[in-house]
Amino acid sequence: MVAWHRFLINQGIAPANCHTVLPDTIEALAQLDDALLHTAIKQMISALAPTRVIDIVGYTVRSCEFPEPVTNAPALPTLAFVSPLPPEPTGIASYSAELLPYLAKHFAVTLVVDQPEVDDELTREFSCIDPDTFSQHATEYDYTLYQIGNSLHHAYQFALLQQHPGLVVLHDYFLFDAVWWLQESGLKPGALCEQLYRDHGYPALVAQNNVTAGERGAEQYPVNGLAVSPAGGVVYHSEYGRSLARDWQRGIQAPTYLIPHLRQLPPWPDKSAARKALKVDAESFIIASFGGINSKKLTHLLVNTFLHTPALADRAARLVLVGAQHAGEYGHELERTIQQHPHGHRVTITGYTSRETYCHWLAAADMAVQLRTQSRGETSGAIFDAMAHGLPVIANAHGSNAELPERCVCLLPDSPVLDVLKPLLQDALVTLANDTAERSELSRAGRDYVATTLSPVAIAEQYRNAIHESRQQASRYRYERYLDALAGHSALRQAMQDKNDAQRLTRLLSELDTTPEETSPRLLFDISTIAWEDLKTGIERVTRRVADHLLRNPPDGWRVELIRWGGDDFYLARGFASQQLGVRCPGPDVPVEARAGDRYVSLEWAPPLLRQAGSVMQRMRACGVQFYFTVHDLLPLSLPGCFPEHIPGTMQQWFTAVRELADGLVCVSRETAFAVEAELSRGDVDARKHRPWVKHFHLGADFQPPAHSARNELSKAEKKWLQPLDRVQGPVLLMVGTIEPRKGHAQVLAALEQCWAKGVPLNLVIVGKQGWDVATLIEQIKCHPMRLKRLFWAKGASDALLNTLYQRSDALVAASLGEGFGLPLIEAAHHGIAILARDLPVFREVAGSHARYFNADTPQELCAVLTDWFADWQRGQVTASTGMPYLSWQQSAEEWSAAILSDQLPE
Repeated sequence: MVAWHRFLINQGIAPANCHTVLPDTIEALAQLDDALLHTAIKQMISALAPTRVIDIVGYTVRSCEFPEPVTNAPALPTLAFVSPLPPEPTGIASYSAELLPYLAKHFAVTLVVDQPEVDDELTREFSCIDPDTFSQHATEYDYTLYQIGNSLHHAYQFALLQQHPGLVVLHDYFLFDAVWWLQESGLKPGALCEQLYRDHGYPALVAQNNVTAGERGAEQYPVNGLAVSPAGGVVYHSEYGRSLARDWQRGIQAPTYLIPHLRQLPPWPDKSAARKALKVDAESFIIASFGGINSKKLTHLLVNTFLHTPALADRAARLVLVGAQHAGEYGHELERTIQQHPHGHRVTITGYTSRETYCHWLAAADMAVQLRTQSRGETSGAIFDAMAHGLPVIANAHGSNAELPERCVCLLPDSPVLDVLKPLLQDALVTLANDTAERSELSRAGRDYVATTLSPVAIAEQYRNAIHESRQQASRYRYERYLDALAGHSALRQAMQDKNDAQRLTRLLSELDTTPEETSPRLLFDISTIAWEDLKTGIERVTRRVADHLLRNPPDGWRVELIRWGGDDFYLARGFASQQLGVRCPGPDVPVEARAGDRYVSLEWAPPLLRQAGSVMQRMRACGVQFYFTVHDLLPLSLPGCFPEHIPGTMQQWFTAVRELADGLVCVSRETAFAVEAELSRGDVDARKHRPWVKHFHLGADFQPPAHSARNELSKAEKKWLQPLDRVQGPVLLMVGTIEPRKGHAQVLAALEQCWAKGVPLNLVIVGKQGWDVATLIEQIKCHPMRLKRLFWAKGASDALLNTLYQRSDALVAASLGEGFGLPLIEAAHHGIAILARDLPVFREVAGSHARYFNADTPQELCAVLTDWFADWQRGQVTASTGMPYLSWQQSAEEWSAAILSDQLPE
């Protein structure tokens, strides 16, 4: 009895000294049985504390407040219930109608619908309003609950959800059909492109752009951000559905809830009455399958298995497909199969039926078959209908079906190979048709499962708990997104600083979109230089190729966004990225909203950018963005005489700024990495000073422009320019790169002039624009007597022309005095032409034994090298580049990104 005393004191019902006041009462209670104890305690509580009630269930005592007087019970919290409802022909409408009476025990429910009529039974019990009315009064509701599925019936919900977040019940994880309908109906033009990009990035736009005729689009993407992103919480009906969210939406912070599909357990069905209503004979053994007919239900497998199982014919079995027939070729082929088979008369397709007829078939059938494939996270209500009506069910362990207890259903393995599944289905059909005891056991176990796990009373309580918890989450996440958007919007920051611009600030705030994009961490790939002006030098080519690959193939778990400097802020370069990929632009360029976990990456050397954007970069770093730069070379520091006077100082300033900002430096070669490490060490006065790590990768070469590129074909002018080259005799030497003192063009031309004077028939093609301090050399090339005979200059070669020149050349001459990598060597090996290179460590790193190296300080020395090479060429003994290992652009991009993403900052 001491325990009861302590309980009463802890509840605040009895004072600590109540044992001196009511000792006899307390002792007497100990002698009472449970029923009398229940009544006695209530009477005692009423006297001691009329605002509190005690309820006893078994040995569990529950205490709760109730108002005084008892007759004035507190009003239930209000709930806006946003869902299609009967008579709309969707399973979610029926589900909602079944849930509502039980949810009404916990909430004062108002229905929010966008349909011409709602069943009278619902409108008698609940208030019913349209979306506009809800929008005007949304703040008056304590909670909002959305029931969302993958059909046109849910189109009106998405706009409401953006403005009025709530708990979302996601019946179908994939919402492609719903978003496609938004676009096709004109409710939201461009919705599919916009949402594919927002949810899944550029790979989804590429997939959408590559669909074949007759396809609607990239249906392999869930494209459900319209529902999931603004939600304060998401309810899934199965662990399988929730696992899809973990796979597709990494980083989503809103809570998730697992609430099973509900089903009201009906009385045991009257089979005779149901068959009479359907005009079905009492002796037939009826195998039924419920739901719309389509390939994802494996209806063709069921029909073929049934028709080719003689034992079922002996059993006088019938197969009834209760649901709408497929309107396309799948449905027509199924009908032909049935009509052409001798036992086809034993298969019936009902077409779409009323709820009453549907329930008659549930009562009339002897067993059900519910197969699935290509699940999109949905849960089959038809399985639970069959189980609730006592039907033994055959299903395959696909998607959420795999979570059903084996004692409740006959569960076949989930095999994508129909030839494997067919005999297993055949055995199960025959076994259950002939085993009354097994059918009875499955029937009983199925109804028990529905009565306990799927009980509407229990499900409504789980909804109540999730709804209460999610409201706070919805407000919090919306608030955080709002602040993030404010921080990242340059126009807003400007307007907030100008206190006299209140009207403009109000307008900008009202237009602010706080709906987040897909929340994977981002690689913010800076293409500012080529966005301003693509000079088509080696660095620009590297930037464009790596960007193209990463946009199409982002690293696992990452989203790739191209960004550019816009003068006041970094912007998402959507226009440039779309043009690069040849896809529809998903929207205008907008300021980048820096997020913790993002990584700024650059393959460019852009000193002006660092000067202009330094403060913005520091702000991004303060927000948690990490910075990684690519170093192509430090040659202006080691060969200052080969560059304009100001370049070495500019390089030193750039490197100093990068060193302070970068978390890591990725170099294009091991030799360049050695140079960077040495430069970092020279600057290390304080050992505690920030020092980025240094790694290296190698550049690649595929040299095939994207299939959509207009540069894939030679222009008429380029074809005409090539005509004199087609007539030359002797080997063609190729030099690729900007014409500048460091590249050695002047020495090569002077050496060739000596060769020509000796009658050595070598030809030279120079590909590259004019650089600095070469005006005299350029004039010499233009006026040279061998021009268009043995000397050719392509100063603005397209990728297509450069590709052609590699194919028509015999050797690449790499005469540079210094390089960070030497991409032309790889391109030459890709095309199988010989390589004649100055003996630089970086060239040996790239080409190894697959090139011929020279040391020549004068034209005379180089002339001798070229003459010897020509003699070897005549004998077919030049060093071949064939077999030289090199990376494709894909491998190069992956090596580069792996170096960046392997970085782990200390905790």
